[in-house]
Amino acid sequence: MNNKPDDFLNYFSEKEKEKVYALADFRTKLVKPLVVLLDKLKFTPNILSLFGLLVLTGFFYFMTKDQVFIASLYLLGHILFDGLDGPLARYKKISSNAGALTDMAVDHSVMLVVAFTLLYVGYASSLWLSFYMVFYTIMIGFVIILNKMKHSPKVIIRTKYFLFFIPVFEMLFGF
Repeated sequence: MNNKPDDFLNYFSEKEKEKVYALADFRTKLVKPLVVLLDKLKFTPNILSLFGLLVLTGFFYFMTKDQVFIASLYLLGHILFDGLDGPLARYKKISSNAGALTDMAVDHSVMLVVAFTLLYVGYASSLWLSFYMVFYTIMIGFVIILNKMKHSPKVIIRTKYFLFFIPVFEMLFGF
């Protein structure tokens, strides 16, 4: 199986790809001992992705209890699990479009959970959040299509991470 990243679904611009793939290689080497252990324990990349999504139930629960610090720890836990699925797939040499699609679907689901949690606890406006979610989803879809057509965008501005920082800003500075 060819594990060349360009063979798989991605939503990176042409300029981002080199840096993203170099970072992925670095991350794979950095977490290799953990990945070897996860492989021995029979974890799969998809299980890690889904477990990372499940961790967000703690984020939602603690945000609704106004325990932003603990909620942020759960969000960090998700980020850690999300950072292990790709290295595990590369280690097991099972990278595929199906895995890339699962990863993107989980990533987008996470963004929805975070966004709706922020909406529920009153940290976001429903109108602006709705516009943002729709346009971000459309942008991701277009980038994937353009990449598959070999017409990669030159630059993409990543905004979803701002959603992840809202609880941290609340904790540090208050709203």
